Amino acid sequence: LVHESGHALVMMRYGIPFSPMVFVPFMGAVVSMEKLPRDAHQEAMIAFGGPVLGTVGAISISGAAHAMDSQLLFALADFGYMINLFNLLPIGSLDGGRICGALSPWAGVAGLGAGGGLI
Repeated sequence: LVHESGHALVMMRYGIPFSPMVFVPFMGAVVSMEKLPRDAHQEAMIAFGGPVLGTVGAISISGAAHAMDSQLLFALADFGYMINLFNLLPIGSLDGGRICGALSPWAGVAGLGAGGGLI
């Protein structure tokens, strides 16, 4: 929810209409653009908005974990960081793939190498 809110905030800033957030069980949530971005810069910034706000949320949870010395909150913060890093891989429809695709059509090749390296 926090991650998708980041995308929605950037779309709102650029005046791009978007759909309501929809929760997809076992996958997460999705918010879609109802109009295409004006240029590659807008596309990349919209894709980057989710991981940025998701990381801010993970930092907040990490701060609460330190304040309360809670192992559960530490684990949740770590999960937030890892899911954001995974989402930034330059693969297909992940945010990293959208960012790199806006920069270069050959970015998908790097994404396949990075994704293959994880396996």
